[in-house]
Amino acid sequence: MNIEIFNKKVKTVAKSLTFALGLGALILSTACGNKGPEGVVATVNGVEIKNEDFLVDYAAQRNYVVQMSASEDVLQDPSLENPKMTIAEELRKQTLDNLVQMELVKQDAEKKGIQVNQEEIDKQLEEVINKSGGQEAYEEQLKKVGLTTTFFEKYMKNADMTGKYYEKLQEELKPTEEELKKYYEDNKDIYFSAKASHILVTDVDLANKLKKELDKGADFAELAKENSIDPGSAEKGGDLGEFTNGQMVKPFEDTVKVMKPGEISDPVMTQYGYHIIKLEEKAERPYDDVKEELENLYSQEKIQEYLDKLEKDADIKRYLDPKDEFEVPEEYKIVLPEVATETPEATTEAPEEAEENNAETEEEQ
Repeated sequence: MNIEIFNKKVKTVAKSLTFALGLGALILSTACGNKGPEGVVATVNGVEIKNEDFLVDYAAQRNYVVQMSASEDVLQDPSLENPKMTIAEELRKQTLDNLVQMELVKQDAEKKGIQVNQEEIDKQLEEVINKSGGQEAYEEQLKKVGLTTTFFEKYMKNADMTGKYYEKLQEELKPTEEELKKYYEDNKDIYFSAKASHILVTDVDLANKLKKELDKGADFAELAKENSIDPGSAEKGGDLGEFTNGQMVKPFEDTVKVMKPGEISDPVMTQYGYHIIKLEEKAERPYDDVKEELENLYSQEKIQEYLDKLEKDADIKRYLDPKDEFEVPEEYKIVLPEVATETPEATTEAPEEAEENNAETEEEQ
């Protein structure tokens, strides 16, 4: 069970419909030609997952992808995760896996005495409907992004339950002081503070040229002032000041992590361009300074292990092949703005709403 997917599932229920709809693709399922009991896509420890559950969730995920690409044709493109499958097939696989994982979590949550607070869910749903402008507007907004009221209300229940479940696991798997100190000793190279300078350019050939000049003894600060496109540090000779792990983009941080003071790196590519890094100082951060970070990382690893074992020990039967043909009924499909003839206002409003939904979702995550 993937901890990243699980963590996304336990986010607090959205306080506005716009934000909530953006999260619609996070909790989904799969299906196709039934090979098991009639109307059943899988069983988890004997509990059946119904075709209708798959249909509602798969349609939501499918519609999300279609809306983001503005075309149904994208569903037949090869999946980036598995080029032997189409995007539609990969979505069906992910959908079934997620339904199975959610059922596992529900069963374990029940054993731990965790229950959904239906009154709280009803209040949250009422707030969403009111902010949408009433029931009719709420249903229309869902329809525009290819979601059903059934899916959204199930999403809210799942979010409430998984949030409580995750908190329970954190409580049960919380490390002792001794365990945490040992964990620190095993992982303390991850936690550091450093001082460094960099030269940032957009052209790899220029980056390689500058590195050769530095290897021959050129002055780093002068080259940074003349060439770096980072306005915040260029005028200071590339000086970035002091920073700690977690503050820089990953490729930059991974490079600093293995460097020694005084070293100058080869060009490092990030989304900003190519960095040449000069490390001035680096030191391990003391245990007391990183204790909270350690607890979070430790908890994530232990929860991942717990969920993996939960899945491994379960009796899971899948009756669907993601490669089988599967047609979503028209009433579940999203109507793309360019083909919507009866509601011309959607042509101008839907793309903007899609961008806002996507941006707010990324910001929240």
